[in-house]
Amino acid sequence: MSKALARSARTWLDLSAARFGQARAITNARHEATRLSRQRVEREDVRLYLDQLDGPGRHDGPDLDGADRDGSSDGDIAPPRRGHA
Repeated sequence: MSKALARSARTWLDLSAARFGQARAITNARHEATRLSRQRVEREDVRLYLDQLDGPGRHDGPDLDGADRDGSSDGDIAPPRRGHA
């Protein structure tokens, strides 16, 4: 195989790999966007359900200091405290 033909073959393979890599990156980005969208919808569903249980506005997220209702900052939602509105 001549050097020019070998160089041409390597260039073609490099371009093919780059195109495949770009297509894979686009597919991965779409999957990640779908996953994040589903998470957001699930969180919203949980918030709406909890609002139905004990009133709106209590489950909008962490307090201003970053702590959740259970005092941690891990993002979970504690069960409602009795006697507190």
